[in-house]
Amino acid sequence: MNDIEAHYDYVSEAWQYVMGENLHYGYFKSGKEDINTASRQLMDEMLLYLKPKPGMHILDVGCGTGGPAFYVHKQLHAKITGIALSAVEIASAQLTCLEKNLQKDIQFMVADAMDNHLPNETFDAILIMESSLLMPDKEKVFTECFRVLKPGGTLVLCDQIKVKGLTPAEMYRQGKKLEALLSAFGKTKTETLDFYADLLGATGFTNIETRDISGQALPTLKHWKENCLRNQNKLLQQISLEKFNDFVFACDILQEFIENKILGYGIVKAEKN
Repeated sequence: MNDIEAHYDYVSEAWQYVMGENLHYGYFKSGKEDINTASRQLMDEMLLYLKPKPGMHILDVGCGTGGPAFYVHKQLHAKITGIALSAVEIASAQLTCLEKNLQKDIQFMVADAMDNHLPNETFDAILIMESSLLMPDKEKVFTECFRVLKPGGTLVLCDQIKVKGLTPAEMYRQGKKLEALLSAFGKTKTETLDFYADLLGATGFTNIETRDISGQALPTLKHWKENCLRNQNKLLQQISLEKFNDFVFACDILQEFIENKILGYGIVKAEKN
């Protein structure tokens, strides 16, 4: 079991009390939405880049406990395959799928996005929602995505992004904050929108578009922190007090970093000719 898998096996059940039903950032149009509405609006923004068609098959990379897959299936009537490293998350997604009687249209499996073992040219679209920052070799991820995507297919990615890098001196000064982020979210590697665009182009993708939506995503952190404090007793049945405190602190840090344009949030779209 690697560090990412172990981290999400540990925190996935607790995070539903913090991040809402979809375990993702939100896209806030008015700023007054609740986190579940905003997270659905983020998915709607991603789906605007797809070309829906009858019988389309979508790969959800880093599917978590399946919330987005169920939403996308409902919106597009598409077949969904979800993959993630965490066996705990996949088991939860599979159970929900059975409860919803959707196993003919949606399947979940434990698989590594950097080496997924799925057949060539299987999918009409690929969604990568807040999982690319967890993947140490993004070139392998995009190579695998290109391989399993059908010609004419579309990849859409949304994730936290790097806006400006910290100097070694700044990293030293921010050490406590960076340690709290590591504890709360596991080992991550954020990249700029330009990095994603360049790497996707080098992998063979074309018609690449990037979009910075940091302002619309920013209210997410306020909601996550409020949910932490509101559900403290439930969370402490799932995670340690130290982990709880780190997550509350991490919400403040991410808000600060986004406001100061150190980090941000973006959407990337690319196509396979």
